Amino acid sequence: MSEIFEDVQATHMRTFFILLILVTTIPAFCQNHFVGIKAGPTLANMDWPLSADFQNRVGINSGFTYDYHLNKWFNVGADLLYFQKGFKLDVIQTDQFGNAIETLDFKFNFDYLLMPLKAGLMVGDKLSGFANLGIIPSFLILAKSNLQTVGSTGLNVTKDYPRFDLSGTIEAGMNYRMKPEVLLSTTIGYQHSITSYGVDGYFSSGPRHYAFSLSIGVKYALEKAD
Repeated sequence: MSEIFEDVQATHMRTFFILLILVTTIPAFCQNHFVGIKAGPTLANMDWPLSADFQNRVGINSGFTYDYHLNKWFNVGADLLYFQKGFKLDVIQTDQFGNAIETLDFKFNFDYLLMPLKAGLMVGDKLSGFANLGIIPSFLILAKSNLQTVGSTGLNVTKDYPRFDLSGTIEAGMNYRMKPEVLLSTTIGYQHSITSYGVDGYFSSGPRHYAFSLSIGVKYALEKAD
C-alpha cells in the first residue's frame, strides 16, 4: 500500500512542477495571466446503465487556477484541483417474509487530482461573466467502499479501479475586479466522465462519474492587467 501512495505522491509532484514551469516561463510582455486559488462544495453521483436509487455524495473541491485572457472576449485556462466524487446507496434488508429489518448505508468514495483544460468567452470589465468548455484528465488518489454498520471503518479499494479518468466539462461564472490586478471569482461547473471506471467485480457495466461543483476563488495578475 505504501508503494501506491508513493507513486501517487510522485505523480502529483511532477504535475505540480510542470505547471509551475509553464506559469513561470510566461513571456514578460503578456499582461493578462492570472494565477489563483479556489474552493467549494461538490455534489457527485454515478451514471450507470443498471437502475438503482443512487444518492449524491457531498464533497469538496479545492486547488490552484491559471487563466490567460487572450483579449477582452476570449480566455483559456488550466487548473490543478483536489476533487471528491462518489455516491451512496441504501440497501434494505428483509426477513423471510419480506419485512424490512434494517437499512444498510453503502458509500463509495473516490478522491481525484483533476487537471481541467478549458477555453471560452468573457464579457464585461469591472464585473464580467464567462462560460467555458473543456476536458478534464483526472488521476485517482483514493477509493474507499464503506458499509455503514457498527464498527465499520471502510475498505481501501484504490488498486481495484482505473487510475485515470477523462471527463468533459462546462462551467460558467462571474469575476469582480477588486483591484486592477486582483479578481474575485465564483464558478458553477458540471462534469461527466467520458471513460468508465467499471472493472470486473466492481460495477463492470460501464459506470461513469458526474458531478456539480460550486467554487469561490481569488485570482492575481502576474502583471498589471489591461
